[in-house]
Amino acid sequence: MAETKTKTTAKSSNSKSGGNRKTTAKKTSGKTEQKKGRQTENKQVEKKKSILPIVFTVAAIILVITIICDVLARNVSGFAEFYAEGIYPFFVHTIGFINGLFPFAVGEILIFILILALVIGIIVLIISLLENENKKKPGVIALSVVLCTGVFIYSSYTFFCGINYHRVPFSEKSGLAPSKYSAEELEKLCIYIIDNVNAAAEEISYDEEGFMSVEAEGFDMKAECVKAMEKAGKEYSALSGFYPTPKGVMVSEFMSMCKIMGIYDPFTIEANYNVNAPDFSIPFTVCHELSHLKGFMREDEANFIAYLACRESDSPYLRYSGFSEALIYAMGQYYSAAGAEKYTELYATIHPSVIKEMQNNNKYWSQYETPVAEISSKVNDTYLKNQGQDEGVKSYGRFVDLMIYDLMQTNE
Repeated sequence: MAETKTKTTAKSSNSKSGGNRKTTAKKTSGKTEQKKGRQTENKQVEKKKSILPIVFTVAAIILVITIICDVLARNVSGFAEFYAEGIYPFFVHTIGFINGLFPFAVGEILIFILILALVIGIIVLIISLLENENKKKPGVIALSVVLCTGVFIYSSYTFFCGINYHRVPFSEKSGLAPSKYSAEELEKLCIYIIDNVNAAAEEISYDEEGFMSVEAEGFDMKAECVKAMEKAGKEYSALSGFYPTPKGVMVSEFMSMCKIMGIYDPFTIEANYNVNAPDFSIPFTVCHELSHLKGFMREDEANFIAYLACRESDSPYLRYSGFSEALIYAMGQYYSAAGAEKYTELYATIHPSVIKEMQNNNKYWSQYETPVAEISSKVNDTYLKNQGQDEGVKSYGRFVDLMIYDLMQTNE
């Protein structure tokens, strides 16, 4: 009996001992899992932390390269021309081509997305600062996003637009040597333009109100503008190559408020235009913006290129648009050079439909004589001066000089 009890006691003791070992093993296993969990979390945090230095390094490299190229374009003769002819076309044929496939202005959509992202980002940042014990972390992330966005904007503008401001002017490449001209030569230009715009006015059809319409039957405005630029490229090699489809802008009313007829988007390489502007001016504006895609950023030269493209176009609508816009510029200078009396005499020879277009044009833009338009003009003036166009918005007037030089060479 005693032995039996002893054996029983021994079994009981062994059983308890085994239970303790199992409990200890479970505790050890739990601690190990917690440790592994903390290690995994620490590794994830370290990975997140390690990404920021990489991002900052890449952004810094891009920034340095951009600054170097910008400095070279401004100070080293030939660099901007090399870039404009050898490197920039690659971006037009890739980014410009891809964005040209969309029926809407990609740049405009990106602006909406950027504004939305900014609002959401500010809200998320505020919430993170309130909930996160480590206030530094969300601040660093927000700063990195802002810095990277700034670098992207600066580098995109520089490589898709800024460098091209310092290339060889189109007038020099096309052999137009600047020279002084008289009031008589300016008058000859006005007569030449009037004769051609009057001829085009007889070839086109008008809408119910008596104005040219970009939606006229049989007139594909966008396609005709691209064809006109391609045709100009056959005569001037600097204008040859691919042209993406121009895009109308949804917020055209805002463009009108700023007195903007068209804009070249340097971030998406698109030629955009104000769909609310008087229709007769739109084809000329589109060709103007398309000329920027060939790296000619000076506004006076973009006007001249648009004039050349419209003048030589097979479409009477483009010729009507080009000569009408040229007439507005030329007659404005003729009034200052020749006086009111001679101006009135010459004005009387203009086709009635063209006069009606010009009057409607003045009426349309006069309603936007607001502080917004004034601020927009000052910003544009400052921008142009910073890009090497010392005359600012007055440089648009040099367009008349180029037309006169061109006519003088033609008549030689």
